[in-house]
Amino acid sequence: MRTCKVGNIEIGRGIPKICIPIVEKSRDEIIKYAQKIKKHNPDIVEWRADFYEEVFNIEDMLEVAKDLKKQLKNIALLFTIRRKNEGGNLDIESDKYLSLVRAMSKSKNIDIVDVDISSLRRKDRHIIYEIKDSSKLLISYHNFKHTPSVEAMEKILLNMNYYKPDIYKLAVMPLNKSDNINVLKLAVDAEQNLERPIVIISMGKMGIASRICGEIFSSSISFASLEKSSAPGQIEIDELREVLEIIHKNYTDDI
Repeated sequence: MRTCKVGNIEIGRGIPKICIPIVEKSRDEIIKYAQKIKKHNPDIVEWRADFYEEVFNIEDMLEVAKDLKKQLKNIALLFTIRRKNEGGNLDIESDKYLSLVRAMSKSKNIDIVDVDISSLRRKDRHIIYEIKDSSKLLISYHNFKHTPSVEAMEKILLNMNYYKPDIYKLAVMPLNKSDNINVLKLAVDAEQNLERPIVIISMGKMGIASRICGEIFSSSISFASLEKSSAPGQIEIDELREVLEIIHKNYTDDI
């Protein structure tokens, strides 16, 4: 697995990078929350713009991105619009979604752009190239209902690989302990087969192992909470950092 360098961090090497999402609705709330977040020094902040009340106002969105980056300084900024079919807050057609994501990717203030795989068709590859010219590309898949079979998840990763993302992400809902084992196994196999870092998450309380054992099982980012969360099962950032550091201290690749 090759790493992905974003600013001062190297995703895919060492302790999983900690990311905190922002799900606020107004510009003032977003900036105030960013001020709180930076005190906890995460590696990445995810702006979940699908919650933003002016999400279709490009000029306003670009200004918010600028203000966010000014507040966060060296903390990497991940831009995400999550559609309802992927567990998000926005009901939007694929073409309009991709147009909006592409426009935002050109902002010099955004480091990583999340594009959900359900929105992509083979003919959209040129849009992906445009996004990658401006920022790092994370392609994601979310399933809040269940965990697909290992074979199905492998096919999803293969589909993602067509677009050559800088980071792969799968987040699924476990219904039993075997689902967790399948997800962790997929992460280990993906490390051998993919050329870029992967983020694999089992959501909810049952999936907590995937959020804390990423360094062992090759999942490179763990999403944490601070007052609010964007998905079930996220751990409060200070608690998560403590656990990740304990694992890092006691784990070596020679085991």
